[in-house]
Amino acid sequence: MHLRPTFGPMAIADVTPAAVRTWRRARLDAGVGPTTVAKAYSLLRTIMGTAVEVGLIRRNPCQIKNGGTVNTPERPTATILDVFALAEASQPRYRALVLLGAFAALRWGELVALRRRDVDLAAGMIRVRGSVSELNNGERIYKAPKSEAGKRTVAVPQSIMPMVVDHMRQFAEPGADGRVFVGAKGPLPAVTTSTGCGTRPARRSGSRGCASMIFGIRATPWPPRRTPAPASR
Repeated sequence: MHLRPTFGPMAIADVTPAAVRTWRRARLDAGVGPTTVAKAYSLLRTIMGTAVEVGLIRRNPCQIKNGGTVNTPERPTATILDVFALAEASQPRYRALVLLGAFAALRWGELVALRRRDVDLAAGMIRVRGSVSELNNGERIYKAPKSEAGKRTVAVPQSIMPMVVDHMRQFAEPGADGRVFVGAKGPLPAVTTSTGCGTRPARRSGSRGCASMIFGIRATPWPPRRTPAPASR
C-alpha cells in the first residue's frame, strides 16, 4: 500500500537513493506513522537486496541510516490504584475478572475458561486447566495449555477475596461445571467490549479507560512517574 503507488510503475533499475529518500519524506510528511514507514522501508530494502543478489541492479538504493529501525516505546503498565479504579469503572460482573487478571497473573483466555470447580474459595486458590482462544471468524475454542507448566494453581490475594466470593455468589453459573465469567446474556465476554471499557470514572482515574490493559501487568508504575531533576545550587 505504501510502496506500490511510488515504486510500482518504476523499473527496479530506476529506483535511486534520491527516489527512496523522497518517498520516505513524503510518507512522513503525509502523516504516516514512523513505525509504518520504517517497516515499509525495510520491505523495500529487502526487495532491492534480492535484486542485487540476482544481478538486476549493482547496488541497493536503500541507503538511509537506521531507516528501518523501529523505536517502540515501553508499553505503560497500571499501578495498583489504577487497577482498582479500572475494576470499579467496569460492569459489576467483570470487576473480579479485572482484579484476578492483575493480581493472580491470569491471562484473559485462562479467566474466561474457568469453571466453578477450578475455584477453591476456602483455600483461596484457582486451578488453571486451559484457556479459551478466539479464532478470526469469532468462534471461541477451549484448549489445554501448551506445556505442563501452563497447568498450575495460583493463590488469590486475601485483599481481593471478598470481591471474588461476591462474584461467585452473584454472577458465576451454577454447578461444578458452571462458567465463572459469562456475559449478561450468556456468551463469553469479549476482551475489548464487555468490561465497561471507556467509562468516565476510568478516564478520570488517570487510566486509559480499558480494563483489558491490566492483563500481563508488571510491577512498573503506570503511567510512568518522572523523578524530578535535582534543584540546581
